[in-house]
Amino acid sequence: MGKRTDRERGMEFQRWTKRWLEQRGWDVVNVPPRGIMIQDRRTKERKFVSLRNDIFGCDLVARKQLPGEFREIWIQATMGYRPGKKLQQVSAYPMPETSAATHDSLIQIETHIWMKVESTQINIKRVTVEGGTTDLQDLGRIIRGKFYAAEGINYDF
Repeated sequence: MGKRTDRERGMEFQRWTKRWLEQRGWDVVNVPPRGIMIQDRRTKERKFVSLRNDIFGCDLVARKQLPGEFREIWIQATMGYRPGKKLQQVSAYPMPETSAATHDSLIQIETHIWMKVESTQINIKRVTVEGGTTDLQDLGRIIRGKFYAAEGINYDF
């Protein structure tokens, strides 16, 4: 078997993320890839091309009913180390102010960027919006399947 492409590794990480959340009681939607047949301009051969399948810049949407609240997380899962690029991608779409989305409502809506940085570690950043400024907050990391919240952060899945 040949070397896997970046796209294949990324799809595998999305499937892993979906399973990890489902094991913790989340309902998760991962939009399947879609593609089209095109004709190569040079060779005139027909080939299958995969198209982007993000929803508002994210790969997955997870929902969970918790005691006294309903939580929804929009997730951009990436194999890359450049969270700034992914932040730019997800912030191209309107998001609620962080305070309104996480404190003043029984419905919490969050956007996360999950970055697989090693074979056993995933860093999780929460996208925050304050006063029209979008930024990333370190939420924690998953190491060998166990979530560890960042220092000073009270968060669990």
